[in-house]
Amino acid sequence: MAGKFEIQGLDESLTFTFLVAKEKFRASLKRIDPVNDELDVTLKPYRTDVPENQKMLGKIVDTNGKPIVGAVVWITGAKQKGQEWWGRVQQVDRASITAKDGQFLLTSEIPYEQWQLTVRANRYCQAKTEHQPTGSKPYEIKLRRGVNVTGQVIDESGKPVAGHIVGLLQRNRMGLQNWIGERTIATDKGGRFTFTAVLPETEWAIYSAIEGRANVEFFQSELFDSGDNDTDQELGKFKIKGHGNLSGRLILPPGESLPEELRITVSRKYAWNPQTADVKADGSFSFPNLPLGEPLIIRVSAAGLQLDLDRQTLQSGEEHELGVFLDKDSLDVKIPMMKAQTAPNDGV
Repeated sequence: MAGKFEIQGLDESLTFTFLVAKEKFRASLKRIDPVNDELDVTLKPYRTDVPENQKMLGKIVDTNGKPIVGAVVWITGAKQKGQEWWGRVQQVDRASITAKDGQFLLTSEIPYEQWQLTVRANRYCQAKTEHQPTGSKPYEIKLRRGVNVTGQVIDESGKPVAGHIVGLLQRNRMGLQNWIGERTIATDKGGRFTFTAVLPETEWAIYSAIEGRANVEFFQSELFDSGDNDTDQELGKFKIKGHGNLSGRLILPPGESLPEELRITVSRKYAWNPQTADVKADGSFSFPNLPLGEPLIIRVSAAGLQLDLDRQTLQSGEEHELGVFLDKDSLDVKIPMMKAQTAPNDGV
């Protein structure tokens, strides 16, 4: 049975990934160019006769035990032959969509001992599981409604700012279990924004997203705790305060030239949102559109070179990192470099 559809208003400069799914069929992910491609997908029926170590059955419910229809479940980690990892897993179903009873089935072409699952459903918090044994024993995953986080972006005269891109990111990014990633949203005509299904009892950074655009005015990043599940939190007003330019130059050791493998980025201390700059032949670089009034982190990665910490005028942090506070419209810095030091070999 064939089905046709049409989506209008897509940005022709972008490519899009479509998830196509039907009950009792294996879901398919396909990336297309909306200008030159047409989405053409053939879904294959599920195989239910696969071995125990090549499938996982489960059910997605809310905190009251009610089945959630249309939740997307996919595999984001695995354990096999004593090795445990997170990330892409080979030769498995791309995703499964829950049926009316909230049930899902995931299968693989090769055996696995355990899988880690990630679940996403409309109006619910994204959830990740621990690694769970494969097999026919049903596995239940509960999703929370989370917190609705709202606020308003205004200019210095107090007028609402429409179309401003607001970012949201977890403060603690060390744990993989509940790591969601960055979320962004544009303000409406009244400068309002609402993030739904925000993970509760978690510290977040909220900020003006740089998004690679020029001449953007920023409000200062703030930290907040999302609080209890199934609540609303109003963060109030965020006033934009312009932007600044950070420029500088890498000072190379005598006789050294710029390496081909060179990367310099600037990110916020609390909100990441990294930006990368091109470095010219003389070592100069420029970041023309950065937020004012908050700590920024400069990271330099250059093959065969490292930061010369004894000659730095900026505050040093972790390896390859320097701190800077952009409190004026323009700031120029110099970053001395030195040849990379190799660790001594005590065994020789």
